Amino acid sequence: MRGELSGSYFKVEDLALFIGDVLLTAGVKPADAAAITSGLLAATTSGMPSHGIERLSQYVESIKGGHINLNPQVRVLTNNGATSLIDADGGYGFRPSGLAIDEACKNVAITGIAIAGVRNSHHFGPASIFTREIASRGFIGIASSTSSPRVVGTGGKRPVLGNNPLSIAIPRNNSLDPILIDFATGMVAIGRLRQAARRGEKIPIDWGFDALGNATDNPESIINGGSLSPMGGHKGYGLGIMLEVLAGILTGSPFGENAHPHENLAGGVGHIFIVINPEFLLPILDFNASLESLISMILSSGDGAIRIPGLNFSKTEDSASRDGIFLSLRTIEDLNQTAANLSITGITKETRL
Repeated sequence: MRGELSGSYFKVEDLALFIGDVLLTAGVKPADAAAITSGLLAATTSGMPSHGIERLSQYVESIKGGHINLNPQVRVLTNNGATSLIDADGGYGFRPSGLAIDEACKNVAITGIAIAGVRNSHHFGPASIFTREIASRGFIGIASSTSSPRVVGTGGKRPVLGNNPLSIAIPRNNSLDPILIDFATGMVAIGRLRQAARRGEKIPIDWGFDALGNATDNPESIINGGSLSPMGGHKGYGLGIMLEVLAGILTGSPFGENAHPHENLAGGVGHIFIVINPEFLLPILDFNASLESLISMILSSGDGAIRIPGLNFSKTEDSASRDGIFLSLRTIEDLNQTAANLSITGITKETRL
């Protein structure tokens, strides 16, 4: 609701121009600036601002700190039919990940299943922007990435595993929203903690620990030297290990304590994308009919409160296009300070509806 936070609404197109202006002024090349802008806006308009425009200032800090290659030579290292490997060359992960899913989607028409890895990369936004794109082409998409060590293993005393994301998208017939999941293997995404910190909010006590290993409801205590609890205890811990292997070790990227999505000029993380062509296992009409039958079963099992994950993305995006994107006052101040540091105009074109 609009009264819940102090802030303002802004037109999507105005924020797109602002993001692009910030990135270009910071030294990002046009092709990467366009890909990053598109990715951050996709995250923001689909209801994930903590992985969208709220990341912009962090990106600029990493760029100014010399951690990002501003002229990456993104290229296909190998393409063996069912597998391909992309070199991000120390840039951000948006453009190379787009290339990776393009390669995988071309291959999967022939092989039925295709895997594409990205090495020498940095932050790539929410994994779901890529799995949704894969699903829009009629394929099942799976995506993950390594990240900086934030999650303490079951029985461990310090964080070794990244708060690695896992997204899976299942395409539906007639251009309907795909069934989609996107979650981190820790109790919560770090972006959500930053969002809570900006808003001055407390968090559930079981989300993580401070630097001394004490459970805390202060998001700042986790962000600054603390650690996250694994999602679902030992289950999330085990899943996190597997994603380190798939997105990190398998792609030849930093993993565990050596990974970082915003540092390491040569590239601090890896990404993995798996694409499945359902027609290689089942006639597409049968697949679509069975999927809709499953959705109907699930929806009929409740009293109207049960939902299917991912089916409201288009509504959220339509709302953003119609009403604008809400930014909290602290986010606005943060973005305008970043703009001032670059000697460019901040976000001023407020949309009041």
